[in-house]
Amino acid sequence: MNTFLFAWNPKKWSWEHLEENIRELKTTGKTNQMWSCISHKKVSVGDRAFLIRLGGKNNGIIGAGYVATESFLAKHWDGSGRLTERVMIDFEDLVDRDDMPLISINELKQEASEQVWSTQASGIMIKTEVAKKLESNWFKHVNKYTVSSNENSKSKKLNEGNSYELTITKYERNQYARNECLKHYGYLCQVCKIDFEKDYGQIGKGFIHVHHLTKISSIGKTYEIDPIRDLVPLCPNCHSMVHRRKVPYTIEELIEVYSKSTSH
Repeated sequence: MNTFLFAWNPKKWSWEHLEENIRELKTTGKTNQMWSCISHKKVSVGDRAFLIRLGGKNNGIIGAGYVATESFLAKHWDGSGRLTERVMIDFEDLVDRDDMPLISINELKQEASEQVWSTQASGIMIKTEVAKKLESNWFKHVNKYTVSSNENSKSKKLNEGNSYELTITKYERNQYARNECLKHYGYLCQVCKIDFEKDYGQIGKGFIHVHHLTKISSIGKTYEIDPIRDLVPLCPNCHSMVHRRKVPYTIEELIEVYSKSTSH
């Protein structure tokens, strides 16, 4: 998976439906938007996408998600009618208020000065090592933002549940969180002990799901995601089984169920 930096300059293009997109994201966990992509020959479905806001006083990363389509020709955003290569991006995080947190461009330059951040082109590739650092910083950023959002929630019974469901998706897919979890546990399912690389060879290498352990009741003012404490690798079958009831099975409970079943 590659990582790409998409750019938005409000002075050049007015994102008329941004607030609507943000509301959709908060409600459903995802919102999509078409974006120009200069690296259209390299981009693939599932690649990581970060969005940087440029051209104003509050520049920096304001969104993250995944590339949802192969590149395609569509009308340029400038209204000229000319065609340009674009992709659809599924955003899982998106903010655009001055009082919202984001990773500032100054922070980006301090962390990785070798990367071009004030880019004139949208959809440039981020270097692998820089992308790892960015994922780590974004993980911490979203962590704080999620805690802040939960604290400010007025309808806790409803919003806490929705927030939890959206949060686990973010952290299970977040590359930094996933890497830290697998660095600790390895790629072995913690219930049935299947090792996909061992059983399927090269095509199984690096394949495993990551499951979120923390219950809704555990999310509070001091809650912060810990990739080792809160995430655990599971195969797709065990991951499905753990969610077979409203309150997910614990890993210990599922191990007991699995052991009894396979012992016959």
